[in-house]
Amino acid sequence: MGISPKFFGDVATVTPQTLELAGESSRNSMYVIHSAMPQENVPGMTEMKSILKKYRPDLERIDPLMTVAWAGGIALAEVIKRAGRDLTREGLVNAAESLRGFETGGLVPPITYGPTSQGPISRKGLHALRVLKADIDKMIFVPITGWRKTSM
Repeated sequence: MGISPKFFGDVATVTPQTLELAGESSRNSMYVIHSAMPQENVPGMTEMKSILKKYRPDLERIDPLMTVAWAGGIALAEVIKRAGRDLTREGLVNAAESLRGFETGGLVPPITYGPTSQGPISRKGLHALRVLKADIDKMIFVPITGWRKTSM
């Protein structure tokens, strides 16, 4: 038909399968996500790849959503550490609410977690996204912005 639509996808569409299935149609498509891309040279990604290589040498590629889960594990480990040896629900919540600008080596934007469901310090933890552009020649997503705070 000769049309060249531009797609804009969310976190769930930032997977290698999107580019594989869409092919040429995804050229120059844009996406938003709150994690680093596997090809980025940030400390957290380097460490994650090293650990994965040791325990999962058969793993062929890292899905960006794995990065979000990995960063969540890092944050949870920090919360448990802050909660102390006598772990209680209240202690865990208080420890989580103490996270302010917590860094995961660049895997996700700094994590700030708070007692409310909305606002700059809320229970969602991540408060920024980046815009990515599809590079179908390399079959990767390339960040075109830094972290941008969201209004949600």
